[in-house]
Amino acid sequence: MSELRFSLADVAGVRLAVSPANETVMSMWAVASPVHYAVHLPWIDRARVAMRRPEVADRVRPLAELVRPSSWLPDFLTPAPRPNVEMAEQLDQIAATPPAVVVRDLLATTPRRPLGPFGQALLAD
Repeated sequence: MSELRFSLADVAGVRLAVSPANETVMSMWAVASPVHYAVHLPWIDRARVAMRRPEVADRVRPLAELVRPSSWLPDFLTPAPRPNVEMAEQLDQIAATPPAVVVRDLLATTPRRPLGPFGQALLAD
């Protein structure tokens, strides 16, 4: 029989909370690759229709480009969840990410696929 031992730091790092930012990021994977998220097909169909509207497409395009199926995620897009955190708070956390961390996280996603135009512009900025 196997046994796992957790340190105090391990236990302190466990999060039992919903992250609106993480849920948003994961939803982009579902929209891009619905076959892997079949239980969500009704929602995916509605989301795809909404995302074709120009005013929605313009706002979602940068996130869709950074959250690519079969690629790693830039970690700064998914801040650690906290109980009762609101999306606005997490967006503030993302916006406050130090530029060096953004660069590091973006570069970490490129071994499998190069960045798209938005990712390249973000990296250059």
